[in-house]
Amino acid sequence: MLVQHRLVACVAAIYLYSHFALAFTVNIRQNGVKIMIAGDSISHGAEGDYTWRYRLWQWLRANNVNFDFVGPWQGTFEPAEPTPPQPPLLQGESQPKTPDHVKGGYALDVDPAFDKDHFCHSGRQVAQAKNEIVSHIATYQPDYVLVALGFNDLGWWINGPDGLLSDMKTLIDNVRGQKSNVKFAIANVPHRTRINGRQDLIDNTITYNSKLAASIPGWSTANSPIHLVQFNENYKCGPDGCQAAFDGLHPNQLGEYEIAQAFSRVLNKNYGFGSSALDVPGNLPPPSCPVPTNVKAVTAPYGVAVTWDHVYGARGYNIRSKRSSFGDWTETWYALSTNRYNQLWVLEGETWEFQVRTSCGDATKSGYSGIASAVVHQTVAPGPKNVVVNPTQDGFSARWDPPDGAYNIQLYEVFTYDIDGGCVFLLSRGIKGNSITVSGLPSGHRHIIAISTWTDLGPGFPTVPWSVCICSISRASYIPLTLV
Repeated sequence: MLVQHRLVACVAAIYLYSHFALAFTVNIRQNGVKIMIAGDSISHGAEGDYTWRYRLWQWLRANNVNFDFVGPWQGTFEPAEPTPPQPPLLQGESQPKTPDHVKGGYALDVDPAFDKDHFCHSGRQVAQAKNEIVSHIATYQPDYVLVALGFNDLGWWINGPDGLLSDMKTLIDNVRGQKSNVKFAIANVPHRTRINGRQDLIDNTITYNSKLAASIPGWSTANSPIHLVQFNENYKCGPDGCQAAFDGLHPNQLGEYEIAQAFSRVLNKNYGFGSSALDVPGNLPPPSCPVPTNVKAVTAPYGVAVTWDHVYGARGYNIRSKRSSFGDWTETWYALSTNRYNQLWVLEGETWEFQVRTSCGDATKSGYSGIASAVVHQTVAPGPKNVVVNPTQDGFSARWDPPDGAYNIQLYEVFTYDIDGGCVFLLSRGIKGNSITVSGLPSGHRHIIAISTWTDLGPGFPTVPWSVCICSISRASYIPLTLV
């Protein structure tokens, strides 16, 4: 008898669950739902991308879901405008707030009906979005919020796993503060290909993803459920290889489908959207990658300016150069983000040759353009003279005299490069006077220093005095000037 009662109860539970799921699905189809996607560059996309948002939109449409993507922006991240060299920020000057770059186009064959609204921006961190999202929730009142954020917090040392987890909880609380019954699909953080010196990124990603998975059940409520999207597990990308991305992180066409599939699985299984999750196509066409055209090299006051016609959807451009009289081709190790290259730090009278190719990802490049050349006739100022550098506990002080000649000097640019650092960038700062004190450099590391003079015509060839070793106070007391 007890078994019979249990059987009846089980059947009743299945019936009620099925009835609820059916009613929920019918409600979605009849009344429609508003969906906000919050993300960084992985979700924002760049000019020429389809984006995973588009692939999710296609899947929802194919499943006859009545929905509306909502958010403040519509475009992808547009390419940078070509410009001559720009002066650096002055030492201590704050980075000015840059405008939102949200007017880029999509792949040319995207369905014109695509609902492009979103809350995604390249470079965004949870640390930023947790507060920025408040006004957008108040404005658009979404029923669902799909979140794919967190990589930049870990990747740019904004937060460790615990700080990121706390910020993600704050984002959720802030959303609920504007609409208490929002339903969430929150993605974990994907791995990218290995970066030398960044084992911390791999370790912190693993730790954060584990803590996020453990935290979500406790954050979820009956009125505002939260489900984990297994972005990382569904994305063919990791420290030792990345089939899903064009650059070791950002999705190519395969990756776009894989991210959309990860979200569709949660929407289907946990929220009743569609009859089944999205399927990833087996064969995807390679990207078109045309050779740049109309390549020109012209003499500029600071060296040579090289320009070419913009290639729609290019990931960037690689340019190689050499002196016409001798030497081998040298190619930029990075992809230029705009269709202009400014050749600096060249010598008077030299003839330089250039070729450009389109980068459509780390493994996909066009052929090279024809050769364009120009002769250097500089009218900018040389570097300063009589440079004296003294190391300090965590940096150095330097002073110099202006170069000889009647130049309209605007400022000096002081470069430092950490020779002993594992994952470092060439840093620079501007200074109006003839001296500078730089602090915050790692003790015991050698730093190359260079100083360039900026006039109203641009920067000149720098003075490179020495490399300097940053010494401790005790050591500096015995060796007041250590140059290597």
